[in-house]
Amino acid sequence: MIAIVQVRGIVRASPKVRRTIQQLKLRKNNATYKEDTPEIRRMIKMIEDYITWGTVNEKIKANQPPRKGYGSIKRNYNQGGALGNRAEKISELLRRMQ
Repeated sequence: MIAIVQVRGIVRASPKVRRTIQQLKLRKNNATYKEDTPEIRRMIKMIEDYITWGTVNEKIKANQPPRKGYGSIKRNYNQGGALGNRAEKISELLRRMQ
């Protein structure tokens, strides 16, 4: 199962990105859980500049901004930012968002 959190707004996003975010039923600062399928992976790749995601074993109710913030929302997670694949570390972010 994949947890997806929309980090950035979609005000200046392209129509393709907006439509994909709507299809995934994402809202800013809320966690959404989806099954790990090739279709979902393609959708994630299309909107990776607006979300952070990772694999989880359990659903955690997360519906508010995280304590101590995300970090930089314009850089990749590997570079010290908030965007992109967090792998197993997404659970830590979701716990901060409770």
